[in-house]
Amino acid sequence: MHTQPHRIVAVLSTVVVGLLAGCAGTESTRPATAAAPARVTPAVQAGAMRPVMREGQTEPRVNLASANERAGLFAVGAMAGLDGEITITGGEVWVSRVMDGHPATVGPAPAPDAFATLLVGFRVDRWTSVTLEEPLAAGALEAAIERAAREHGIDPDAPFPFRLEGAFSTLDMHVINGFCPHSGGEAATGNQPWKSSFPLPIRARVVGVYARDSQGVLTHHGTAVHAHALVDGSEGLVTGHIDAMGLARGTVLLLPVASR
Repeated sequence: MHTQPHRIVAVLSTVVVGLLAGCAGTESTRPATAAAPARVTPAVQAGAMRPVMREGQTEPRVNLASANERAGLFAVGAMAGLDGEITITGGEVWVSRVMDGHPATVGPAPAPDAFATLLVGFRVDRWTSVTLEEPLAAGALEAAIERAAREHGIDPDAPFPFRLEGAFSTLDMHVINGFCPHSGGEAATGNQPWKSSFPLPIRARVVGVYARDSQGVLTHHGTAVHAHALVDGSEGLVTGHIDAMGLARGTVLLLPVASR
């Protein structure tokens, strides 16, 4: 996790116009447009980005065993003491830590004594899928997510979850290791994060939160997105915080089905 602006690596210089094709939904094939936009209420929200990452307030806040019992929960966060990254997908809890310079991942159930210091998540029972017909150009991801949310009846002024599935032309991510590498301080010896070096392109699953005007609380400075990836690569299954990503043609964006 970091406090730098989230950057989206340019894949093509194409301006993304009409990027999001008609919904090929898992639950719905038409945007919900008739009523006022819906807001998605977080199922869990503990800790805040700035106090945790910059001010050292990394005490245990949420027992992950309780999160594991919540069917349909999708969440991202960090372990107590910044001892690893957390990604929850459909109630499955995946935790990656750095051990001897390499990521070690446990899941889909956490240890009974595993606690998060930072966690934000939503319960989603139904998703709508939107296929990206073109690669995302630099800086286009946040705008594309917001546009799709509006088209599918979700209020982008309130936080909501999203997912991505498909091929990534760029995917830079890290696993935190007791210290935020972008907090402005210096890590103790041995507390370096693990950073990905995947052969590209690579397939991945992404769980994220879109939260406008939540910098320092739900997202890092300079971005409306906080996203983690699950990648099965040369290090085995790893989950980590995304620093940069480029999305290939055909990547699927999933949004919660709007309900009022």
